[in-house]
Amino acid sequence: MTLAMGIIKGWGHLNALEIIRHPWFVSAFLAGGLAQAIKLATGWVRTRRLDLHGLVEPGGMPSAHSALVTALAVAVGLTEGFDAPDAMIAVGLGTITMADAVSIRRAAGEHARLLNRIAARLDALDGVTTTIKGAQTATPVIWITGDTDRHADALTAAGAKWSNKKSAYYVRVA
Repeated sequence: MTLAMGIIKGWGHLNALEIIRHPWFVSAFLAGGLAQAIKLATGWVRTRRLDLHGLVEPGGMPSAHSALVTALAVAVGLTEGFDAPDAMIAVGLGTITMADAVSIRRAAGEHARLLNRIAARLDALDGVTTTIKGAQTATPVIWITGDTDRHADALTAAGAKWSNKKSAYYVRVA
């Protein structure tokens, strides 16, 4: 009986230790963990700074989500047979996860290009500096500082708003 069937049928003796020692779980989470560790290592090589946030931050390549669902599908296929219903479910889950990851990465790339275009136009104003905050969030903000008084009309026309709290203009990109 497979792990999934045991859970569905209600194995009373099934406990968390049995689940985390199961080959499906081990394969999936080792692959996801390895992908995150690769991101940590490449970040260190690139910046010579060890950023442990990289172990838990989503995004970037390699995709920990894709590694996890691929390893899960392979582990299920190897233990149950690739024609088993459990394997077909794992492949379906993996396909949905990877398709979603691709569309999110494409949208994030388009969002980044838009943010950079807006920031470049604003930076073209003499004496103005832009800073993008929250670029990987749903509502990033471009903060506009420097000699903004001279360009107040142009900034307002471009959709920038004034923040009294920060004494700076900002553009929220949604």
